[in-house]
Amino acid sequence: MSYALLQTEIEKPSADALQKAFKVLSELVDLDADSLSNDGYGIIVRDLSRENAEQLAQAVNGQGISVEAVDECELVKLPPPKKLRRIDCLPDGLVLYDTLGRPETVDWSHVVMAGAGFVASTEAKRVEKTRVVIRQTGMQGGAFPIFLTDVSVKLEHKSRLVLDIFLDIAPGRVQLYAHKGQYNYLGDRLHTRYMNNFATLVQDLAEFATNAQLNRGADSLRSDNTVTFLYPNRHAYEEELIWLFWEKARA
Repeated sequence: MSYALLQTEIEKPSADALQKAFKVLSELVDLDADSLSNDGYGIIVRDLSRENAEQLAQAVNGQGISVEAVDECELVKLPPPKKLRRIDCLPDGLVLYDTLGRPETVDWSHVVMAGAGFVASTEAKRVEKTRVVIRQTGMQGGAFPIFLTDVSVKLEHKSRLVLDIFLDIAPGRVQLYAHKGQYNYLGDRLHTRYMNNFATLVQDLAEFATNAQLNRGADSLRSDNTVTFLYPNRHAYEEELIWLFWEKARA
């Protein structure tokens, strides 16, 4: 049975405070404190024994960071997302369009949580370069070209604007990437920039899904069309969502 250390309120923990607290466990070092401080999105550390979790919780609380030792069985496992290109937020319900463009309307009461924000990631891009090699035929003055293709992989660091909506009915979780989204339902509100359309979509979602909990990225978009919350990686983004589910159940 594994335990995790969860913050009672989401805020970036001090690396110095974590370094001091981590000294109670030989398994944790200063480097762990530095990395976990930068990745402080509700869950400080996982995979601890109950004894170590309780000991570490006492030490971390003693440094002014409010945490609880939690059995990891109490933490939800996020369902895999159903990726969509069009989601309409209408007063009568949330309309989800499948890959064939067929709509399905979900009552707003089924929306339990929404997460949004820029999520940093590293993507592998295939790069092909063609070069020409002239090969001699062996005959006097004879030659012909050979076209060779060199293939390599280039790593690109990007931040993608994403929306996740969690439902208490199937499919459980739907996901939309802003740059791939279709925002036809906005009508006269449709903007030339997809990021503005995305912000309006999230604002409509927050307005109609009155019982849904929002992550910090979605909440920041309620009144701001340009500034969004940046998550350093997908792990941090999803850790915050898991923490929010735990906090919701705890409350």
